[in-house]
Amino acid sequence: MPSVITQIKALPPKSQVKLCLILAVFSLLIGALFLLEWRVYQEPNPERIVQLEGRLTSDAQVWKQDRRIVDFGVAPHGLYEDRQPVYAYKDVYQSAGLRRGATVALEVEHTAEGALVRKLTTHEGRVLFDANMERYIASTGNDSIVRTSVLTVFLVTLCLGHAFLTWRRYLKAPADVSSAT
Repeated sequence: MPSVITQIKALPPKSQVKLCLILAVFSLLIGALFLLEWRVYQEPNPERIVQLEGRLTSDAQVWKQDRRIVDFGVAPHGLYEDRQPVYAYKDVYQSAGLRRGATVALEVEHTAEGALVRKLTTHEGRVLFDANMERYIASTGNDSIVRTSVLTVFLVTLCLGHAFLTWRRYLKAPADVSSAT
């Protein structure tokens, strides 16, 4: 079975150029979708923080950017039924013995965008999520987005370069006598 590159090179020049341009546009769109996940860390405002009891709404899953960390959902009792994502170090989470439905102490900040969980503490006093973890999550997630963006720009540059060179060769090539009739 021929490789994808062999199949692309077998196409007529106009088709190669169109395919490269379509791939470049598609790559730019995918890259733009990644940029929508950009996080900006905002310092907590102590005046707007309230302490509430909450429950874990999901089981922990390993975070793909850092396998030492798990993410899971929590929801404050009564005030917000929305699941809020929080993160914790995997070993700390496991040693706390938390499961879906477990009750925890939350510090929630009321903002214009809604409620933000700023701190998660077990009833034994073990802190699983706080401002330092939130800052680390934002930074690591943004680093991943930057790496993806660099790869996207590289792929787009390759596609546009190939399209340009193919089109230039096509224009310089002598006209095919058999296709003129």
